[in-house]
Amino acid sequence: MTTCKLTDFPSPVLDLELSKEQEREVKLTWTPGEDNNSPILKYYVLFEESISDPGRWHVLTHVPGNQPWAKLNLSPYGRYRFSVQAANSFGRGNQSESTDLYETSPAAPDVNPSEVKGEGNETDNMIITWKV
Repeated sequence: MTTCKLTDFPSPVLDLELSKEQEREVKLTWTPGEDNNSPILKYYVLFEESISDPGRWHVLTHVPGNQPWAKLNLSPYGRYRFSVQAANSFGRGNQSESTDLYETSPAAPDVNPSEVKGEGNETDNMIITWKV
């Protein structure tokens, strides 16, 4: 008798949960989905920031496949949703459902801008540029 073991991309993770650690730091935890007979190598934590880039998901960080949580450092005055993708030797599986919206409070910048310049190209305007 021959035994056949099917392998595939990992299934989405479940039960995403956010807990506040500090003012701009949260801990995201999840329940691993099925590995589909190929061990989970990494989890990718994705975010959508609905003020500056709504509708686009970006990788924020990744953690080892045996760690179903991540600590996330966030910017002030942000509106975030998070999702997770598990990856095995086949690649990344589908994104999980997203978390509810998480908002950070406004705050002063962590560093002052440098090379601040003000120029006008018309008599009724001014263009201000800087580097962070």
